[in-house]
Amino acid sequence: MKRRSSIVYLIIFLLVTGYYYYYEVVEKTRKETAEAEAKKVFHVIEDRIQALEVLAKDKKEVRLKKETEWRITDPIQSDADKTTVDDLLQGLTGLNSEREVAAAPTDLKIYGLDAPELKVRFQVGDQWSEILLGGKTPVGDSHYAKLPDKPAVFLISGAGWNELNKGLSDLRKRELFSFETADATAIKVLRQDGTTVEIEREKDSKVWKAPAFSDLKIKSARVENVLDQIQGLRAEGFLDDTVGNLAAHGLEPPQVTVTIRLKDGKEAVLRLGAKGSDGKLPALSSQLPALVQVEPVILDDIPRNVLKFEDKSILGVEADEITRMKWRLGDAEGEAVRKDPNTWQVTLPNREPKVLKESWKAKALLWNLNDAEYRAKLTPAPPRPEKPYASMEFFKEDKGLCSLAWEKPPEKDAGNARVWIASAGTSEAVEVEAKVLRTAAGDIDEIIQSGDAKATP
Repeated sequence: MKRRSSIVYLIIFLLVTGYYYYYEVVEKTRKETAEAEAKKVFHVIEDRIQALEVLAKDKKEVRLKKETEWRITDPIQSDADKTTVDDLLQGLTGLNSEREVAAAPTDLKIYGLDAPELKVRFQVGDQWSEILLGGKTPVGDSHYAKLPDKPAVFLISGAGWNELNKGLSDLRKRELFSFETADATAIKVLRQDGTTVEIEREKDSKVWKAPAFSDLKIKSARVENVLDQIQGLRAEGFLDDTVGNLAAHGLEPPQVTVTIRLKDGKEAVLRLGAKGSDGKLPALSSQLPALVQVEPVILDDIPRNVLKFEDKSILGVEADEITRMKWRLGDAEGEAVRKDPNTWQVTLPNREPKVLKESWKAKALLWNLNDAEYRAKLTPAPPRPEKPYASMEFFKEDKGLCSLAWEKPPEKDAGNARVWIASAGTSEAVEVEAKVLRTAAGDIDEIIQSGDAKATP
């Protein structure tokens, strides 16, 4: 009897649960979806749109066509800005009617729809659809709108208006370059006064050299930073729809010309004029057929001499190459070995090897040393002290890569300290900011403490 009652209660529970789920979840979701669909102005899939026209009263009419990518076909021939076009398409396909204002008005002038402020048309297959947008409502930021084949006037949001109200300068491609920085094999900077900077990459290598300064060691990261800044340039504005009248914009001759040779033998060329009264730089790219304006900060990234690329790293090797390091700091000694990309094992005197629970501390030491640069070379080099304040050796497996030794740095932030660097059979002495060495000593001490040893004094 008890079992039968339990089954009855279970059936009742399942019925109630099913009823609740169907009417409170399924039906509610269906209703909300139906309401959302009913508010949509257009029922179209974004990927099916083949052509667009944006016809604004106060701007040039713009027509676009989807080929491999979107292109502007009128009033100029140009690649389109992918992000802006995507926003426009999403604005169209997601456009909602906030509410109906008039079912069949006899006078469209009061809504600004007799001569619309904006008309947007799009093509799917052989069929064109469009929306007319009029004036702004007296209160709020909504705009009046209607479809040409329907009498009703309705409202769209201010955000909807902004997504559709795009002009030629908004829709044009703004990236000046499309090359990959890894494909660059040479850089040449020519200034109007005749000064030149030239560097080139060794074949099938990451190593860069300056042909005119064969002994100069170049830091690849500095070269990559310059390439990244040029490759990432975007037009802040357009000076002309075509490439013409270069002299009027200080581009014939240009103030600065940067030529980047690529693996395929082609070149990417950037020409920069003099800063205008608006603070912007006139610019011309060989990969974007238009006169544009760019932010003048790019001038800070373009080297005035080859020393801009000089490698002043005190470590001299990439941190990722190092698999073992040894140190002596004051009276403390130790060794750390990389067991895998994320694990370091520390060995301290009279202690068993211990895996660091916080292996990032070993990485932090290498990262900080990898970023550290000297201020000046000491010539002639002073002799290395027999017992420096600190010393480090770095290895890749059993191969020695380099070593550092330094004197005790000043205790205050200001000032420099001497460091002796040995690498590939050569040695030199340099001056390094004291705070860099104090940071390195602190990083070593953190590793020692993690290895369960007493901190150095």
